[in-house]
Amino acid sequence: MICTESEKLVIPYINNELSGRKLEEFMNHIKTCSACYEELEINFTLFAAVWELDNNPNASYDIKNMFLERLRLTEKRIKRLRKINVLSRIVKITAAAAIAFTLFAQAAAWTEDGILESGRNILFEFADMNNIEGGDKNE
Repeated sequence: MICTESEKLVIPYINNELSGRKLEEFMNHIKTCSACYEELEINFTLFAAVWELDNNPNASYDIKNMFLERLRLTEKRIKRLRKINVLSRIVKITAAAAIAFTLFAQAAAWTEDGILESGRNILFEFADMNNIEGGDKNE
């Protein structure tokens, strides 16, 4: 992510409107770019101070710690989202493997019991009967 993209995401971050890949990219950029980190900190300080004044007149105004806590919670959220993503992939792969195993096991059972072969014979016999009946009607 470049700085201009990061700057566009500062306000959405402050408003909790970022999620997923965008949030992760934004946080990675903020960690490595001091100018963008400072931009975020200034904007957060302004918005948080205004919000606190409007909504909570008795609140503590330790905006710096609020900012650091918000960054910490965001990192925690990103780690949780990564874990959920990995678990989701594991569940999907396991489900696909279970379905494939079930299909192969069922096909093996059918061929062992001769069901597939007898099923084919029944279909051919049925087709032959229709041909015979159809032939008699035309004559």
